[in-house]
Amino acid sequence: MKKTDYDEETYYQKVKKDLYPLVVITRKIEELISDYALMKTEDVWDEEFGNVVRAFFFERGSSEYIITITPEGLIRGVHSKYPSQLSHQVHNVIVGLYAGGWIE
Repeated sequence: MKKTDYDEETYYQKVKKDLYPLVVITRKIEELISDYALMKTEDVWDEEFGNVVRAFFFERGSSEYIITITPEGLIRGVHSKYPSQLSHQVHNVIVGLYAGGWIE
């Protein structure tokens, strides 16, 4: 892993700020998306934008789908082709969180 340009205290403040919305998104995805199993999540430092992104590993049957989401709720990357139904469900969760004022 590449050393960041931030001192340790600044780095942890940035990470803490990024993690709150990701935790909220994760909990709502677990609660509201039932036809895909959320098997695990993994936090990764995005050096290009200087924030934490979370990779969501979904499974349905024998298929695995990986979607990376930013703290702002943007889909940063898709690591495998995934069904539009899953895309709509993730989108609806994130829009609902914005509409409800849970994330800004």
